[in-house]
Amino acid sequence: MYLILIGWLYVVLMLAVAQDSIVRALVILFFLGFLPTFLLAQLAAAPPAPSAKKNATNRLPALEVCQI
Repeated sequence: MYLILIGWLYVVLMLAVAQDSIVRALVILFFLGFLPTFLLAQLAAAPPAPSAKKNATNRLPALEVCQI
């Protein structure tokens, strides 16, 4: 995963270097480089969601329908 991230940041850096103005380069670095990297790091650091099996054991048992 780090290799893909490094490759992405390299591509974004080269895209920013090719821009005409410094402001445009900084905007590209922020929106295509920093922001996605930050969001990906936040998702990777977040605790995993509880599993459905664990939640199913905490629920009340369902009513059984009696068929005659």
